[in-house]
Amino acid sequence: MPTPMNGTRARRRVSRRVIRRRREVVGGVLVLFVALLVVSGFRLAAALTGDSVATLTKMSTAPIATRKSPSASRLAGPIVRGTGEYARARGGTDRKGSGTLMTYRVEVETGSAQSAQAFAAAVDATLADPAGWTGQGRWSVQRVTDDDVDFVIRLATPATVDEVCATAGLDTRGYVSCHAGKFVMINLDRWLNAVPAYRGDVALYRQYVINHEVGHGLGFGHQACPGPGRPAPVMQQQTLSLDGCLPNGSPYVAGVLVTGPAKT
Repeated sequence: MPTPMNGTRARRRVSRRVIRRRREVVGGVLVLFVALLVVSGFRLAAALTGDSVATLTKMSTAPIATRKSPSASRLAGPIVRGTGEYARARGGTDRKGSGTLMTYRVEVETGSAQSAQAFAAAVDATLADPAGWTGQGRWSVQRVTDDDVDFVIRLATPATVDEVCATAGLDTRGYVSCHAGKFVMINLDRWLNAVPAYRGDVALYRQYVINHEVGHGLGFGHQACPGPGRPAPVMQQQTLSLDGCLPNGSPYVAGVLVTGPAKT
């Protein structure tokens, strides 16, 4: 039969077990509560950013440089589409040079997302440059808005350039520009991006392509590189290859017309 002392000890042991169980239950509840708070935080972040919890966890361990904006393709630039119709640059210029006058008009294909006035300014600066075709007194140039001109210089999408150039029997393959009749057709892709050989010097390439195609209108044919390391003639097909020559956008260098062997 248990003694009073033994009964007291048994009650104390039971009390201690109850207290330990209560502590374990409370501790478990606290751990579960904290876990729920963490998950809720991730879900709130996901709701704000549009990502799932799994995506957020994965992105948090990824290098920042590898993350891509889902709207990057939409932000790349305006949508360009060829229409076959043109916006004419307003106004004109004074006569530049002292030789035979050649008049020109400047137009940009609508849908190309380009400014006719900005394109005209680049054309004007190129043709009025003393290193250009007016430099040695043989020709002078003037931009006008008349219909009756010697050249119509157009900036157009590759497909439209191909169509116009094909009328002159030229295969521009969506890549190069051309001179067809009185039309100087400048390929929009080349105007914006130049060619690899120019190493990102878009401004120099723009001078070249204007002078090259206008040069055809003045009666010049294609020429080859005169030698490695020398400036390329402006009538060389620099869009396709430099063949060892250096990029050059002007007919004259240091007052001398740069030429090379005739090339068919």
